[in-house]
Amino acid sequence: MDPVESAGLTRQQIERRLKAKVIKLDPVGAEERRKAAKRERRIKFSAGVKGVASIFGYDLPLERVAQAKAFIKQMSEHLKAGGDDRWLDEIEVDVFLDLLCGRHLDTGGMAVKVELVAPLDTWLRAAAGKTSDEAGEAGYEPGDLKDFGPVSPEVIADIIKAAEAGFEYCWTVTEDGVVVYHNRSAYRPTKKQREFVQARDSAPAATPAASA
Repeated sequence: MDPVESAGLTRQQIERRLKAKVIKLDPVGAEERRKAAKRERRIKFSAGVKGVASIFGYDLPLERVAQAKAFIKQMSEHLKAGGDDRWLDEIEVDVFLDLLCGRHLDTGGMAVKVELVAPLDTWLRAAAGKTSDEAGEAGYEPGDLKDFGPVSPEVIADIIKAAEAGFEYCWTVTEDGVVVYHNRSAYRPTKKQREFVQARDSAPAATPAASA
């Protein structure tokens, strides 16, 4: 990243921009690394020295972690608003453990929201189920998953599947920085949008003119 471009940015902002550039410039490599990491996913349980313990999850599927975080956060806020006198951090931990132990929590009709912003081209590619190796050398701008940063079309495709399975997301789809769609559901591109992208992607590449 250019030093001028990174001036004034926090470490987290720099890391997010670098991650977005890696996804765009090397989509095939990014997807291979993601799949390899998911195969290494694991959980570790550890006892502490103060009579407590810890649970660690490593290399978990991003879309499912986003779901879990949204549910725990919003369920905890729901309980707190209902008069629970525990600190919010305590409620979040107890909700987490209740879920792991199989306790069914009364959501009271609570709607869980996970927010995703994605450029139209990236969204259409994800919705069509295209893989990185089908994109050739042309990079796609990553989407942005709230609290988790840049995500590839493959991750967005996994999120779409999660939404179709019943988990709600808040979609914001943009084109040239302008919002073209916003809703709480699994978004499907219109027939006109699909035909446009198919025609564009099937058009022959321009041949460089021969020098005189």
